[in-house]
Amino acid sequence: MAGLSYSDEPPAPPALTKRQLFATVAYLRSRLLINSLRTVRGRLEAVSKLMLGFSMTAASLGGGVLLAFVGHKAAIRSNALYLDVVLWLIFGFWQLYPLFGTLFSPPFESAELLRFPLSLSSFYLLSFSYELLNPVTWVCGIWIFGIFVGTAIARPL
Repeated sequence: MAGLSYSDEPPAPPALTKRQLFATVAYLRSRLLINSLRTVRGRLEAVSKLMLGFSMTAASLGGGVLLAFVGHKAAIRSNALYLDVVLWLIFGFWQLYPLFGTLFSPPFESAELLRFPLSLSSFYLLSFSYELLNPVTWVCGIWIFGIFVGTAIARPL
């Protein structure tokens, strides 16, 4: 019949590229945010997240400047004990802050990504990007960069 055939199964959807998958996930996450702003609770949560973002920015930049001074003094005095203590404190904060944060809000579950038809490499790339955008990663990175700037100014190559 003119090339028509009857099948019980619907045709398979076309395969998406990685870029299209990332764009789809980003679009859906943005729609979830926009739809959550329709309620009073959602708006208050957005305001609290904005205030938390400002305070985290101030803490990270202020801590970065303070740690630049600590790194500078440690390099001038050739005392690595200061840097040891500071780096262990940063490491402890980096490990413990997410644990305390999950007590108050649900963490991102990577199982949420399973609803999308992702390959293993795309799944790992998306998981890595979520962790790279984690605020505690940025805060500790700025602090370590502050130590690097302070020691580089005190003892240039």
